[in-house]
Amino acid sequence: MKNRWLNNIPYVTRSQRMGILWLALLIIVFQIIYFVYLNWAMNRTVIEPFDVEWHAQQLVLDSIALQTKQQLELKPFNPNFISDYKGYSLGMSLEEIDKLHAYREKNHFVNSAAEFQTVTGVSKQWLDSISVYFKFPQWTSSSQKAQLPKKQDAITTALEIKDINTASRDELMQVRGIGPVFSDRIINERNRLRGFVHMKQLDFIWGLSPENIANLNAYFDILDPVVVLKTNVNTATLDEISKIPYINYRIARGIVIYRSSHGDFTHLKEFENIVNFPLDKLEIISLYLAF
Repeated sequence: MKNRWLNNIPYVTRSQRMGILWLALLIIVFQIIYFVYLNWAMNRTVIEPFDVEWHAQQLVLDSIALQTKQQLELKPFNPNFISDYKGYSLGMSLEEIDKLHAYREKNHFVNSAAEFQTVTGVSKQWLDSISVYFKFPQWTSSSQKAQLPKKQDAITTALEIKDINTASRDELMQVRGIGPVFSDRIINERNRLRGFVHMKQLDFIWGLSPENIANLNAYFDILDPVVVLKTNVNTATLDEISKIPYINYRIARGIVIYRSSHGDFTHLKEFENIVNFPLDKLEIISLYLAF
């Protein structure tokens, strides 16, 4: 009986066993290759040439849209106080902006659209589209100045504007709403920045209300421009970028990563792509940047 049962067991040859073994190995190898490829594909970060071209075109479209939006929202302004950021937003070149700032550093003021073009060298087309928003003080017109009452002249002369960068604690406290706490905060921030470069920097001092800031602007201004050593974001190290006012180490790291992936920065709008970048301070930060 036992021998009959053994005779019924199918016989497996050596070649058949080897075939089964190789088949099992091939199945395992294909499974490993499949999972490795799947993991690589999911974590792939390579930007295809088409994506790069699309991104470049999108930046151009965004820039055009930004300029169009800003022109629609443009309000009257004094061209003597055009910052780097505002000049760029209006379509001025860096050379034209630098000419205006050099003229202002000599304590000169532009008093007409024609004089603005002479100083900066902007095109007639640009001047015709933007100069309609220029707003100059009344005293720039000789006829208006002649009609100004003498009593008002005396009042204007009596209001002496002081330099915010040299104001003492007591002088700051003479402004309504500015006590010892706020005056200390203003001086501490001024020391940290090594001097204010724009009065808008008062907006970022914690606790100051719009009314406080308006009162400070009525009595103080930046009379002597602060010399700013601008940082080139395209060549600066991570540590150097993190020392730029209003930029911390985490934001600086994002700038370096973006720069290594997309190349050198060419305009300010690119900073909108940096995670957690303080866009409300971009206009002021631009005063510390170079490309």
